[in-house]
Amino acid sequence: MENTIQEKKWLTIPLLVFCLAAFITALDSTLLNVSIPTLVREFHTSLPSLQWVISAYSLVLAALMITGGRLGDFFGRKKIFMIGAALFAVGSFITSISHSVPVLIFGESIIEGLGAALMVPATAALIVTNFTGENRAKAFGVWTGLASVAVAVGPILGGWLTTNYTWRYGFRINIFVVVALLIGCLFVKDSKGVTEKPQIDFPGILLSAAGFFLIVFGLIQSTTYGWLSLIVPVSIICGVVSLALFVSWERKREESGKTPLISSSVFKNKKFFINIFILFILYLGLGTISFFIPIFFQGVNNASAFHIGLSLIPYSISIFVGSQFAAYLVKWTSPLTARVSSMIVAIIGLLILRNEISVVATFFSTVPGLLIYGLGVGSIMPQLTNLIMSSVPAQESGESSGIYNTMRYVGLAFSVAITGTILVSGINRHIAAGLSHAQSVVYAGRHMLWFNIGFAAAALILFVVFAEKQSKKASTV
Repeated sequence: MENTIQEKKWLTIPLLVFCLAAFITALDSTLLNVSIPTLVREFHTSLPSLQWVISAYSLVLAALMITGGRLGDFFGRKKIFMIGAALFAVGSFITSISHSVPVLIFGESIIEGLGAALMVPATAALIVTNFTGENRAKAFGVWTGLASVAVAVGPILGGWLTTNYTWRYGFRINIFVVVALLIGCLFVKDSKGVTEKPQIDFPGILLSAAGFFLIVFGLIQSTTYGWLSLIVPVSIICGVVSLALFVSWERKREESGKTPLISSSVFKNKKFFINIFILFILYLGLGTISFFIPIFFQGVNNASAFHIGLSLIPYSISIFVGSQFAAYLVKWTSPLTARVSSMIVAIIGLLILRNEISVVATFFSTVPGLLIYGLGVGSIMPQLTNLIMSSVPAQESGESSGIYNTMRYVGLAFSVAITGTILVSGINRHIAAGLSHAQSVVYAGRHMLWFNIGFAAAALILFVVFAEKQSKKASTV
């Protein structure tokens, strides 16, 4: 009877809880981006020290997502979600009263990051538990859509609060949101994947956290010191070695009869890893837009941070609209046709945007390309999320959600690092050739968009090649 009710009604309080949690955790990853000049003056500090406030939040998320997902499997996803939400509120409060960079990093990056690392995997796993069939596809559409919108809303909200009030209000609002989330949890159906006595895999936690931390750390540092500096390759290589040791350790632990952090069945699930790889490729390209558009308008139009944030509104809206359209697209046509058509729309949008990039471009002239690309990528993400989360048994959804969310953040970190290198080297090369700064930004940006188009085309090809593995049943379970 319960499943029947859920099949008839998908827009429920649990979904509002999951989506609101995804929104605030994604929002805080960009909330301070436009407030840095104010923080430099207020804290009497330097730009590099404040860049670490933002970077460290992503580092903590990338390092602890898998652990957060597995803890939900062990102790119950709703319980871990509520603990994470409480930590997120504590971190927000500490951030809102901070008057030094160390306290700011402790509150916003460490405590909030830890809370988000517990919350986010739990939300995806609980969507699998609380929804089935077409309702699950719709729920993932809203969930992924709002998370994508939040990344673009962060700079807009942060800029408005900083200009008119104080950046601290953005974090104080989180406290009231978390209270609403905790009340909403009363209506959430709980689940966990491990029925036996939990066995915490501390070596696995340390190896996986160190691996992803070092890789993302190296990528972030590449934008500051360049790829040829010693710290970047050493950090990435050490991270890869740590992850290799993690995989070896997990296999030995499972062979000895102990509960691993990631079970071997997840490693052997080809459908899961094919789609995770496609997700990683898409996020490599997805990060280029939110990274490039601010640089472009600042370099060409000398626009303010707040107005740059406003320029991303059409992109944010189209992503959300596309995410809502995805479930109906799959219903009207075959899953393969839905995925292929979504990717083609995204590629068309990128091609249009590339032609719109010029020294005379305005906010309005880039709207068509951003809208079309947003519709395409917004439509494909919930389809892919549903494929990934539906390709594993419900009892493994916590650890699978941890892997899924980790690859999102690692993909974005790769994207920023690689596209940053392309832009910086391209701008310097064109300036050396005698072009103005604005012209150099335009030409470098066009080359960078080919990078984005290439990854979108690669994802399209992979969808077609592995089409026989992506049955309609798998897409709508």
